[in-house]
Amino acid sequence: MKKAALLLSACGLVLGGYLLGRASSISTAGAGLDATATAAAGRPSRETAGEEGGRKTADRGQSAAPRNRLAQAHFSPGGARQWMREVQRGAGDGNSLLSRMRILETCCAMDAADARETATEALAILRSLREDDPIARADFPSRDLQMQMANAALYRLAQLDAGAALDFAKADPAFSKNHDFMQMIFTSMAEQDLPKATAVLATLEGQELSGSLEGVMNLLDLSDPQAAAKLLEGFPDPRQDNERKKLIERVAASDPALALKLATGYVAEGKSAELLSAALEKGGSGMRQQISAWAATYDGPNAGAVHAAVLNETAKTDPAEARAMYTEHQQNIPPGDQERSARILAESLVKADLGQAVEWTGGLDDGAGRKAAEQTVAKAWLSKDPDAAVAWIATIEDPVSHDDAAEQAAYVLSKDRIQDAFKLLPTMRDEERGGKTFDRLVAIWSETNPQAAHAMMMTARARKPRPAKP
Repeated sequence: MKKAALLLSACGLVLGGYLLGRASSISTAGAGLDATATAAAGRPSRETAGEEGGRKTADRGQSAAPRNRLAQAHFSPGGARQWMREVQRGAGDGNSLLSRMRILETCCAMDAADARETATEALAILRSLREDDPIARADFPSRDLQMQMANAALYRLAQLDAGAALDFAKADPAFSKNHDFMQMIFTSMAEQDLPKATAVLATLEGQELSGSLEGVMNLLDLSDPQAAAKLLEGFPDPRQDNERKKLIERVAASDPALALKLATGYVAEGKSAELLSAALEKGGSGMRQQISAWAATYDGPNAGAVHAAVLNETAKTDPAEARAMYTEHQQNIPPGDQERSARILAESLVKADLGQAVEWTGGLDDGAGRKAAEQTVAKAWLSKDPDAAVAWIATIEDPVSHDDAAEQAAYVLSKDRIQDAFKLLPTMRDEERGGKTFDRLVAIWSETNPQAAHAMMMTARARKPRPAKP
């Protein structure tokens, strides 16, 4: 049931219809809907289909064998609104999934004229519902179901005429600011008329642009990466860096030279070093070697972040080399990147040799990097030898790093040595933090031994100094 609901979500309505691969037998009772067959040689026009239906089908409530196993759906004038009203009434039996399936099958069989009429009526109904119109509420009680019908009709229209679907979407913020919806429209538009799609992109901004650009890039990233890169030149805003990152990731294996050119070029322009990380992560060892050689002499924008990106990827396979890189570039790496790099490197060193990790951490300069490394090493050591780790934690000089590690140790020991965990609390430099940790440990202990936990709490209260009398 959960999978079916996902399939029928806004983004999957039209695609789901084609995946069903089943004939559509659309009820026409009172809905103004004419279900007729499409000819074997191709889909006839709206008028021709109506004539063919009249000749081939004696009873308009029955459809001949449909092409592509889906019937062609046609509405008589005003039939779209009546059809939506019937769907709403049918959902009253509680089987909303069945109603959504019927929506899906009907919309997948629409031609452009019916999809346009249905979208027009569906959006008008939604506006009436937002205005709390009593007649609309009575005829269309489920706003969610109404939105499903609007989505389905607009998705179908986008397949047939993406420009018309965009006009509808731009008239209603519920659609124009919907990332997934705009993405779908522009993927369809790019397939139908790429120059038009790229020209329209230049007129958009903010939320409308984000999904729309992604829609065009979905097509170009795979079919023409060079054109995708050219298109992105017109959108230098850092908010579009995610599209640059995805482009690099998609071409890193198939065209590593292009990925390298894009990544290094973007960074040299002052864009985020995360774009370089994308090439490093997806490009393999050859890419890492080339980027490492380039970074060794790089002194442009975000140089410290560039070194951090190379260091982070190197640490995964060669912690010894990454350790030397960290020592060389530590002073130039920004604090935030330094903290992340120290943590990544510490994790790799711990896996290779815990003793070396402890030694390296002890030799680091004070700062964000050392704090991150100490926390990482303490966590790993606690899982292997808690007593030795606790002894090492006591030597940590920085108050915050010490208390971070001591708190970690207390929670580790609380699993099977909770009394030893309590012994760590007096060593914490921040008394208020130690008190909060004490309360959490008492709560943990009370789950397995409430009497002992209560006794510990009463003992602590008795030891707490009383304020002096005035």
